[in-house]
Amino acid sequence: MIRLSVLVLTLAMQLSATASDIDSIKNRNEVVAFFKDNVMDKTVASRSKKAEDEDFAQTWSYSNLQVTERGFTYDEKIEIKQTTYVLDEGGKRKGAGDVRNRSYENLTSVGMREGTLYLLGVKIPVKSSFRDMTGSAYSIDGVKLDSGKLVIEFTDVGFTTWPKRDPKEGMDLIRSKYVETLWVDDNGKLNRTFTQVTSYLDPQTLKVTSTKPEWRSDQVED
Repeated sequence: MIRLSVLVLTLAMQLSATASDIDSIKNRNEVVAFFKDNVMDKTVASRSKKAEDEDFAQTWSYSNLQVTERGFTYDEKIEIKQTTYVLDEGGKRKGAGDVRNRSYENLTSVGMREGTLYLLGVKIPVKSSFRDMTGSAYSIDGVKLDSGKLVIEFTDVGFTTWPKRDPKEGMDLIRSKYVETLWVDDNGKLNRTFTQVTSYLDPQTLKVTSTKPEWRSDQVED
């Protein structure tokens, strides 16, 4: 009887794992289909923002989707046009402004976590006009379809001196959490909402010492 119970339990566990794998593959395939049908070879652009202290515009392009046995990869290219200004006491711009135009290229790799519905991965910067990104990466904490929208959550931790500052003053340890949401509107245009929350960490304890307000960008297909 004991042997029979063990056999039944073993078979049940195997069937459960198989069902989970089937669900994982179905989930992966649905996400891949969304990318193929709605995202690949498209560019979304933010509406140009012109505040007194800043001019800002951004484009984000997707290309080269490659499907693997357990996941998929794709390329991203980001172009940012930004000029910040110092304001006088009356709130008017002083000087020509500080130009901070920059571009990035990322390789994004996503795969299934065995026996679960989780799609995890990494974004690896392969090119940057801003700074040397060698060895850096963004951790993808989840990719999922939610009510017809694709949601990608990712995180990075690193040292920075941005905005521009004398390196002798030291560097800040920061953690940024991002949420990228992609969907198609009633006009058939790809839309993208991007939010970022950045926290400063104590380099000794890694505890959060302060958090900046959420930054959000809304973009639509060119």
